[in-house]
Amino acid sequence: MALHAELVRYLDWCPEERCLLHGDFGFSNALTKVDRLSGILDWGLSLYGDPVYDVARMNFWAEAMPAGHIDWLSAFTEYRHTHNLPPFENLSLRLHCYELYHGLWHARYCALTNQPRGIGWALHKAEAAAVALRAATRSL
Repeated sequence: MALHAELVRYLDWCPEERCLLHGDFGFSNALTKVDRLSGILDWGLSLYGDPVYDVARMNFWAEAMPAGHIDWLSAFTEYRHTHNLPPFENLSLRLHCYELYHGLWHARYCALTNQPRGIGWALHKAEAAAVALRAATRSL
């Protein structure tokens, strides 16, 4: 419950603006042709929200993926810079807030499906996001 209360405290850092999100983006939903992305599949979990939400989800799951950890935040930042797109305000805070959300959501899912090891892993990830949020907001 303490992590949920912490999540609620940080929601003010997340913007109200909304755009189309995939909701479940990852390598298994991407089609490529040579070295370019050519399509995105499986929009069954799509939603409207902050685009940082999708990046946070990919970052949250990165270490569990077969390709190993990818620094999605740096890739996202570099992409926006390369294409002359403005940086996102409070990007790191938003990312960690959504990672905290993903950790709590997955812990709940594991509890409902009787996966105790998954609960511990998800809560560990959620706590890491909360620690990052505390550190980032202390300097503000």
